Parts: sequence; C-alpha cells; structure tokens
Amino acid sequence: MQNAIIYVIRNVRQMRDYGKNIPWPDPPKSVEQFVKDLQRVHSRWRGYMMIKGIPCEKWPEVERKCIAWEALQGRRKQWGIALLWEGNYLASTQHNASTADFTSTMNTNKFKDHWHNIVFSGLVKKINKFNKCENRAICITDLFIYKLDPKKHFKIMTHGIPIQDVTGVSVTPNTDGLVAVHLQGGNDLVFCLTGISTEYGQSRACEVVGVLSQLCYKKTRRTLKVLVNNSVHCMLGNKARSIRVEKTNAAEPFFKKEGDSLILQTPV
Repeated sequence: MQNAIIYVIRNVRQMRDYGKNIPWPDPPKSVEQFVKDLQRVHSRWRGYMMIKGIPCEKWPEVERKCIAWEALQGRRKQWGIALLWEGNYLASTQHNASTADFTSTMNTNKFKDHWHNIVFSGLVKKINKFNKCENRAICITDLFIYKLDPKKHFKIMTHGIPIQDVTGVSVTPNTDGLVAVHLQGGNDLVFCLTGISTEYGQSRACEVVGVLSQLCYKKTRRTLKVLVNNSVHCMLGNKARSIRVEKTNAAEPFFKKEGDSLILQTPV
C-alpha cells in the first residue's frame, strides 16, 4: 500500500492542478483512516500551492470568494469571481462622493458599539414593511448590520442588527443586485445594491453572500442558509412577500407593489 500511494502522488507537484483528480488506491481496512487523513493533507497542500503566489493582502478577498462559491453551489453563473471585491465601497471616492460623512459617522459608532472592522458597505434601494422604497446605505461590520441615510450625512437609522440575528440570505440567479437578508423576528432586510460600478454588468450581491456567510459562521459556528431563486421570498412586517425582478428602461432600480407581491424594476 505504501508503494502504491507513493506511485500515485509522485508527480503531483508538476501537475497543473497539483493532483486534484489522481486515482487513490483502495486501502485495506487496517489503514483506511490513515489514507483518508493523507488525502486531507494533500487537499490542504493543494490549496496552499494554489494561493501561495497571491499577495497576503488579497487573502481575505480570496477567502470570501471561496465561501461565496461554495454557498452558491453553481446556482448563479455570473457571481463576480473576476471582479475586485473591495468591501468598504462607501469609504472610496470612486463609489461615494461623501466619504468624509460616512467615515465620521462610522468612527463615532465604532466606539459606541465596540465593533472592529467594516467588511462591506454600499448604497442601496431599500424596501420597508410599509412597501416604501427609499435611498439608503448599508454597512456590515464584524458585529452588526447598519442602515444609514445618505441624505442626512449617513446618519444611522436604527440600532444595528446583530450578525447572530441573520438566519439566511436570498439572491436571484441573474446579475441584478437584489438581496434579502433573512432575520429573526419576521422583518427581513431587503434591498437592491446601487451606485457600485462593475464590469460585465454584474452586481455585488454575491459579495454580500460571501461576507454574511463568513461572519455568521465565525459568530455562530453555523452554515448560513443561502437561497437562489428567480422569485425571492421574504418577510416584511411579519407578512410574507415574494419579489420578482423586471428589466425596464428605468434610470435606477425601484421597488413597486403588485397585489401582495413586489416587483424590483431594474435598468436594462
């Protein structure tokens, strides 16, 4: 068995995929667990070899992309793998003309709520439990999700939503920016990302999926439930709502009510 394993792995360093699909020999019962452990060691070594050429400062982005890819399970074809995931977009003048207001607000709040890092921020169109569509911003830190009003110097709207209150997240299989963050208590956080320019017309919705999946696992040690459907189902004010996306000639995304459902109209 030892010689068989050595023969199988002898050239993995020279292989393009470092031996991803090598045929491992069937071990006898006496060494079955050892071979399984050896396969895990080889898998970890492959991972290291694939990322060792990536600068250390890029590792958090790569980790979130890996988490998003695993959570989406191929259900969203264009999920932003080729994009630079910057995370804190509202701190960048490229995406926000009022970075000073945003930074001032969050620095003040940081001392109040004792969080450490901002992992995502962006401008959004938000729908509330009264079916009202408003311009807002969201900021996700390592402990809380905040809703802010960009028209009032990024004033924080309410108390932060604790990360442990997040029960799941829904997106569509398309390239729109619709995100429904499912929460305990029957009032989900539903928004469409805006104001973030991307290549290929992709949104940053899947970046949010990666961020929340990573944070929820670190905070609660559970895997976040990620749903991908053309019609997104959510709870707003303890009422069940379904949201479908409709391409229109609108200049910007907008939520509108249609019976008991909602439509997100997005630019073509």
